[in-house]
Amino acid sequence: MLESIYVAWSVFLLIAARKLQANKTFLDFTIGGNLAHWLGMTMMTVTMHDQAYHHYEDMLLLLLSLAFLAAFWIPARKHYQDEGILI
Repeated sequence: MLESIYVAWSVFLLIAARKLQANKTFLDFTIGGNLAHWLGMTMMTVTMHDQAYHHYEDMLLLLLSLAFLAAFWIPARKHYQDEGILI
């Protein structure tokens, strides 16, 4: 069920990337929200040992996708801000 949310989110993320100035908050929220979700999942894995077996693969996939997005967006945002394209 959560995957369907991420599929829809991905479509909107691709659309948002076309107009950085108008959607920079959405891109920042995507990184921040996923990081918060990952931290929550980490706490659940540490405290709910009977559920930890499926959290590990979910957390790894989430962290990899978050790192991929952040690796591109954070340097691009800084570059565009330095150029005056993003406020």
